[in-house]
Amino acid sequence: MLRINGAVSGVTETAAYIIVYDKYTGEKCYSARTDSNGNFQLFLAEGSVYYLIIDPADDHLKFDSKVIDLKTGPINVTEKISFNLVPVNSGSEVLLSGIELDSLVGNLLPGSIQVLNRLSRFIQGNGQLKFSLDFSISTDTANPAQEAIGLLAITRLKDSVESYLRGKNLKNLTDFSIQVIPGKDSNRNPVVTLKTE
Repeated sequence: MLRINGAVSGVTETAAYIIVYDKYTGEKCYSARTDSNGNFQLFLAEGSVYYLIIDPADDHLKFDSKVIDLKTGPINVTEKISFNLVPVNSGSEVLLSGIELDSLVGNLLPGSIQVLNRLSRFIQGNGQLKFSLDFSISTDTANPAQEAIGLLAITRLKDSVESYLRGKNLKNLTDFSIQVIPGKDSNRNPVVTLKTE
């Protein structure tokens, strides 16, 4: 069992919701609001991977998502997390966690759909700004086979996310781009970054 002690600061007059989804089923495992001081505490059972979303009640504020893996590797007893609620401005970037494909069938994971739904509300809540999504992956560009695998993985993810978000009719989401970052050590975990123009 993992105990998470969290703190949310910034725009203190705006409450934040703490929502946890199961990565593989999309089932909501936890939902609560921060207390009057912006603090929260929750417990998660071992045996699954979770997406935790810090969800401000005001859609124009930046939200945060975090992957919590209680299925593999060593598991801590407690973890502290903090997040600062701030408006997004032109030139801001938001690193998005929890946007992944099912490795067997190639579809977006159910938990990832929840993250993209929250992303959609955030983009709609900032209609005065234009956004783009950048998909990057680090791969060994000196090894053609590794580079091809990395490029295929990031292209599939980008195409799936673009198809889903285009269906939301987000007129201020204008571009989807791909970057392959050269490196000796291959990291096949794609990075998704929301950028404002």
